[in-house]
Amino acid sequence: MANSIDEVYERFLDDDEHILWSKEPDRRRLHLDGGCISAVMIIAFSGYGIFSLITAHNTAVDWVMGGLFVLIGLMFLLVSVKRTAAYYVTDKRVLILGSLSVKELKYYDMAYVNVEKQKKGSLGNVVMLKSNLVREGHSRTGKSTVYTGYTLFDLEDAERVKELILQQKDMPRAYAKAEEIEQYQR
Repeated sequence: MANSIDEVYERFLDDDEHILWSKEPDRRRLHLDGGCISAVMIIAFSGYGIFSLITAHNTAVDWVMGGLFVLIGLMFLLVSVKRTAAYYVTDKRVLILGSLSVKELKYYDMAYVNVEKQKKGSLGNVVMLKSNLVREGHSRTGKSTVYTGYTLFDLEDAERVKELILQQKDMPRAYAKAEEIEQYQR
C-alpha cells in the first residue's frame, strides 16, 4: 500500500520492515483520551475555578485559588486531548506517529486487541494493550505485569485492521520472541 504518507514516514521503519496497512492522520479530529473521567475532571476543576473567580470577594486568596483551579482544568484538557495520528501496521509492529510522539507496539508484547464500534457511522477504534513484566512489584514473586493502552482512532476498516494485527501476532517469530523474552525475564 504505497502512498505519499508511507514515503514521508518511511524513516521510522527498519530496513527489512514492510507496511501492511496505514492510515493518514485527519488533523481536524480530536479525541479525549481517558473518556468520561477526563471530561469530568476538566469540567469539575474548570467549573469550580470559574465559579470561584466570578464570586470572588476581591481578596488575593480567592483570585489565586480560582485561577489555580482553572489552570488545573486546562492542564487536564491539554493532557487529555489527542490529535489523530498516522497509523502503521507492519510485519513487525504497530506504529502510532503523532505530531510530537512516536509510539510502537511490538506483536510479542500485545496482551489484548479489540474493536470498539462508534455509535454513529461505520467508524471504529482498535484498542490494544501492551503487557510489561516489571521485576519489582508488590507481589510475592517480586514481579508484576503493567498494561499500557494504545488506540487507533476512527478507522473505517477497524475489523480488518484487528484481524491483520492478530494474524501478525500469531506468526511463529512473534511466539519465538515472546518465549525468548519470557526466558530472559525469569
